Amino acid sequence: MLALLDGWMRVSVLLYAATGARLAELASIEWGDDGREDSKRAVSAVHLNQALVYVVGKTGHRPIPIEPPVLQLLTRWKGEAV
Repeated sequence: MLALLDGWMRVSVLLYAATGARLAELASIEWGDDGREDSKRAVSAVHLNQALVYVVGKTGHRPIPIEPPVLQLLTRWKGEAV
């Protein structure tokens, strides 16, 4: 089923399944490799260089590790999206 999706929809479903993060936490996600401090973020972020998704939600700020296969897919998708 994931193969039928493309673009951000595919990435969103992948992150939802891989991290267990709430949909609201993933809805405002951005690429986070810009050096901002995660504890001050108002939105969630993907850190490919750190292999984690940093989510901001009703339970606060928390990092979620990205497994290598998911990291490879995200890296490939980001390269195609740019």
